[in-house]
Amino acid sequence: MTPRKIGWALFWCAFLASIALESGELSSWDAANRLQVTRWIWTAEPQVRDQNGWFGIYGRNHEKFAWYGLGQSLWMSPAYLLASRVAPLVSADRTRAEKIEETLVTYLTFPLTAALALTALFALLLRLDFDAAVAGLSSLAAFWCTSLLPYTQTKQENSLLLLCTLTSMWAVAAGVKTGRYKWWALAGFAAGFGLLTRLTFVFDVGAVTLLGAGLIFFTGQKAWRLDWRYWMPRVMVAGLVCSVFVLVDRIYQFYRFESWTSTYYDIIFAQRSDVVAPGDIRIGFPALAWSVKYNIWQFDPLALLGLIAVPVWWRSLNWGARSFGVIAALLLAVYLVFYSSTHDQFDGAAAWGCRYVTTPMVLLGAFGVAATLSCRHRLRPWFCRFALVLAAVALAVQLLSTVLWYNLEEKQQIEHLGASESMVVLRAQNAAALATGRWKEWNLLPSGDSKRLRTPNFFPFLAAKYLPKNARLTLELLWAVIAVTTLALNLKLFLKLRAELATQSSWQHSPVVSG
Repeated sequence: MTPRKIGWALFWCAFLASIALESGELSSWDAANRLQVTRWIWTAEPQVRDQNGWFGIYGRNHEKFAWYGLGQSLWMSPAYLLASRVAPLVSADRTRAEKIEETLVTYLTFPLTAALALTALFALLLRLDFDAAVAGLSSLAAFWCTSLLPYTQTKQENSLLLLCTLTSMWAVAAGVKTGRYKWWALAGFAAGFGLLTRLTFVFDVGAVTLLGAGLIFFTGQKAWRLDWRYWMPRVMVAGLVCSVFVLVDRIYQFYRFESWTSTYYDIIFAQRSDVVAPGDIRIGFPALAWSVKYNIWQFDPLALLGLIAVPVWWRSLNWGARSFGVIAALLLAVYLVFYSSTHDQFDGAAAWGCRYVTTPMVLLGAFGVAATLSCRHRLRPWFCRFALVLAAVALAVQLLSTVLWYNLEEKQQIEHLGASESMVVLRAQNAAALATGRWKEWNLLPSGDSKRLRTPNFFPFLAAKYLPKNARLTLELLWAVIAVTTLALNLKLFLKLRAELATQSSWQHSPVVSG
């Protein structure tokens, strides 16, 4: 298969898988509030509907505003503009129309986001000189075996931020190789949109900058130290495009809070100590690194392969691959230190795992698979078995993560139900209870009505209560057909890429391997 065909196959495999995984809901309180900001952009509605409620921070004219960046609300705008016109035609009831509107926005926005992110990852790995088959298999692994999978179902900012990071990295790598200004402009656009989405994306911008510097110094067609005048205009183009988004962010900040220099983090900490308080790195870092309840590795086991691959395959990889692996590890370390030291909710509060570290964990997982496959002819049997077991465990964890809404485990943990403090172990127990009906016998029923929490988190099952029996059965059948087709297409692509990899005669043919 040509790289172009692999790229399109990855796009459609991820897109169809995301359609099958859809809950038809935003599945996140944060995402729902960001959609309200989208309504504010295009209508006369306020950013915060309930001005007397607990959500929001006070700004201009003592009005409450959402504390988020503007990026995801803008990203949902095209889908919202279409959905807001279709929904009233389906139902005249405002509450039901908004529910239809939300469903349309989720289906029109987030499967596309995940598919674009996976395609950008594949393009980046190609630019780093990984073989097309290796890049394709690594991208498939990143989708199915990292937390990218559950965050295609949960509409927080994670998939969008990952897309921005991967796009800017891909564009920088392409810009270094070709020297064409359009790539540097694209890098600035993606980095700027990421900053407009979440201010801590500045760490990702730093990672992109380091990757660009490493590629220029070690692999660029012209060494920076010999011809800085060649690179400076290109870097300035990226910086100027990115600065446009920074200006938009500052204008948005001034509109809400009448300040050019403050951030929404500053104002949250100043106004809402009931929501978030300063963290303690002595508590947060160990909790994220190795505690039973919070440790990040249980949610992304494949990232461990990336950490191991950096030192193990260091001498076997070229400088582009080395830079990518090191930068992914550094980005993870920066996020762990920042959130564990600045936020008391260092785990991201209600979420599947620590949602703040999704991007570096996906990068590490993809790098680990790509590096291991590129150096496959040097694998010792025990390491091969270890990598396969790690990938299998990672796949099982991610598949389990999509079965039910993560708020079930959140509530069970608060009430100390289940066999373990680990959300992943608890999810496995809940999945078994879903299959056997032994919720009560295994002490898994949280207080109150938990029917929604214990319903499979896929659209046909969640929509069943609104539909007559025949319509429900038709919808479930359609979903089953899409799910089976998706699995078949992904398996077919996997087998084709594996067969192509097997036909390659030796590791020397891969430009990513040095020596």
